[in-house]
Amino acid sequence: YCHPMRFLDYVHEDDKARVLKVFNRRPLQNWDIQYRIYDSKGEIKYLHDRGSLIFDDRERESRILGTADDITREKVQQQALMSAVTKLEHLSKTDSLTGLANRREIFSQLSDEIARMDRGQQTSTLVYIDLNKFKEINDKYGHKLGDKALVTFSESMSRLLRDSDRFGRIGGDEFVILLSNIESKKHIDKVAQKIIDEFKEPIMVDGVTFYVSISIGIAITSHARAT
Repeated sequence: YCHPMRFLDYVHEDDKARVLKVFNRRPLQNWDIQYRIYDSKGEIKYLHDRGSLIFDDRERESRILGTADDITREKVQQQALMSAVTKLEHLSKTDSLTGLANRREIFSQLSDEIARMDRGQQTSTLVYIDLNKFKEINDKYGHKLGDKALVTFSESMSRLLRDSDRFGRIGGDEFVILLSNIESKKHIDKVAQKIIDEFKEPIMVDGVTFYVSISIGIAITSHARAT
C-alpha cells in the first residue's frame, strides 16, 4: 500500500513503458492489459491484469477492484501454435530438397507479377532453366548424388542473383528466375551469359566431378507486350 507502483520493478523491460502509461493515467481508469513479469526465480511469466474503479454514492472513487491472472501456459501454447503455423506456411512454399521457392509459390509470385504488370509497372523477365541430360547423372551415380548436385546447382545460382530476384524450382531439373526492374534486354542477356559462364567449369559432389550444361529460355513482359 505504501508503494503501489513497486510491482513495476518486476515487469519485463520491454513491457514496462506500456504498463506505466496505463497506471499513470490521472484520473485512473478501468484497465485490461497483458504483460510479462519476472517471478522470484527470474523466470518470465505472463499476466492478464484487469481492474475497475468502484464509486461511492457521491460518485467519488472509493475502491479499486482488480485481478491478475497467470496466463503463461496459454501464452506458451499460443506461441507454439503460431510457430507451427509459420513453419507449415514456410513448408508449403518451399522445395524440400533445395530450400528454394516451390512450384506453387513460384506460380503465386507469377500471378502477383502479372497483376503488377496490369497496373502499368516496369518490365518483368522470366528466365526458365533446364539442366540438360540430368537423368544421365541420376542413372550413372544414383539419385542421392543427383539430389546433392541439384542442391549444389541451386546454391551456385543463388549466389549469382540479386536479393530482389526470385528463384525457384518447379520440379525435377527445371528452375525459374523472376527478374524485376531489369533496365534493358542487353542487361538480361548479360545475366543469362553470367549463368552460362558459371557452369562452364565442372562441379564436384562427394568427390565426383562432372559438368552440368543448361538450357535457358527467356520471356520479357511489360504492361502492353511480351517477347
